Amino acid sequence: MAVIKGEGMNRIFTGRLIKNAKYQTVGEKKYPKTELALAFGKEANEIITVALWYESATQAAGLKKNDRVLVGGVLSSREYEGKTYWTLDADFFVVQSDKPSVITDEELKSFSDVKPEDIPF
Repeated sequence: MAVIKGEGMNRIFTGRLIKNAKYQTVGEKKYPKTELALAFGKEANEIITVALWYESATQAAGLKKNDRVLVGGVLSSREYEGKTYWTLDADFFVVQSDKPSVITDEELKSFSDVKPEDIPF
């Protein structure tokens, strides 16, 4: 995949799930783990497996196909039969809304103007 480089580095991806989340417990201590298959990229044709652990895994267990998510974590890859498979060990995830935020005229009037001296940078 030409889109994702820099294995072992923190990365952030946003996209849609191509299947329902897969929740399981692993190891003797039954650690919670959820795997997501995330399609991302300009044409959503890049796929990455996202691994969530512990509390995040429990929270993500109910995610469904076509849900939009933003995830961040450490990227790694593995080779199998001449193909590269990418996994993101996620530090966090956020479910994104499909509905655009709409500000009414009344809400817009309540905003105050920002002056250049109010901007800290």
